[in-house]
Amino acid sequence: PKVTLSADDLRNSEIMQDLKKCRLAGLYIFTPLENYNFVAEFKRLQDLFICKGENIRSLSFIRDMPELFMFYLENAKLANLESLITNFNNGKSFAGKCMGFYHCSVSDTSALQNVDFTTSELLIWPVEGDSKERWKMNKSPVTFRFHTK
Repeated sequence: PKVTLSADDLRNSEIMQDLKKCRLAGLYIFTPLENYNFVAEFKRLQDLFICKGENIRSLSFIRDMPELFMFYLENAKLANLESLITNFNNGKSFAGKCMGFYHCSVSDTSALQNVDFTTSELLIWPVEGDSKERWKMNKSPVTFRFHTK
């Protein structure tokens, strides 16, 4: 079933305990949150979509999610992509992983040189001053789009 929660619901321990009893395949966050650590509780996520992620500074909440294969993030300011790439490298094999970064500032993209999985899509909507070359991977994605407009 489709379940919609408010940001306040995430602070309610009864709601969160009930939610943890479910198998969440997709999580779609459409409002900025102060903390995203609760995401780590849902180990069987396959699809994680985060709009308005301006409070995200690290992807450390993405760990031990072997089924995750689709990841989209907007407006975050990240030091690196290590947690995401490590999770994808250690995850189950699917036809390919998909990643999208919309106006995300990523200081260090070098983790893309350690990719050990097939990437179906890498979609980048760059921040000012970013370059296509920074997003090159050691294993070329099936689809790579660096949107300039």
